[in-house]
Amino acid sequence: MEQSEALIAARIAQDAPDRADRLAGIVTTALKGMSAAARDGAGADELRAFAEAAAAGFRAVLAQKTSPAFTGEGGTRAAGG
Repeated sequence: MEQSEALIAARIAQDAPDRADRLAGIVTTALKGMSAAARDGAGADELRAFAEAAAAGFRAVLAQKTSPAFTGEGGTRAAGG
């Protein structure tokens, strides 16, 4: 785990210790995707819209009780749902 991902995980662990590493990986992946999109010419409005949507999804996941999909239990999900 990179240092930045470890810092993100440490913050998430304050609210969701059982899912911190998995959620930090998701946040890090989103940030890397936004960085690539910006490098490829995405504008501020597009990046802001993505960040707002990602943040809303992240808050929804945090509001849920522990989910096997975020603790690494229960296998994988099929594509599309």
